Amino acid sequence: MTMTPAYRDAVRRRVPVTALRAAALPRRDEAPDTPRLTVTHDGIHPVLARFIRQRLRVPESYAHIRTLAYAVGQNMGVMTTFSALNYRGESCTVHLSAVIAPGGALLSVKQL
Repeated sequence: MTMTPAYRDAVRRRVPVTALRAAALPRRDEAPDTPRLTVTHDGIHPVLARFIRQRLRVPESYAHIRTLAYAVGQNMGVMTTFSALNYRGESCTVHLSAVIAPGGALLSVKQL
C-alpha cells in the first residue's frame, strides 16, 4: 500500500483506535445511556462505512483496510483507508478523513 506524505504525517499525529477504547467508556459525569461514538471490533466506523458505500459505483467492491480514530473536542475524528473499484473497473486505494459528531452525524469528510 502506498501512502501519500500528507496521510503519513497525519497518521503519525493520531492516537490509534486501541488507545481510545478506554475513552469510549462513560465518564463519571455522564449518564450511562449517553450514546458514545465507537468503532467496531474490526476497526470499521459504521457511519463512515455507510457514507462510503452509498457513494460507490460498485458498493460490493468496498474493502476496509485500516481505520484510526482520535478525539477532536467533543467529536470523533476518523481516518480510514479502503479499496474499491473505480469507474474503469480497476481497484484503487483511497484515504479519507472525517469528523463525526456525538450524535453520529458526519460533520466533514475529505480525501487525503
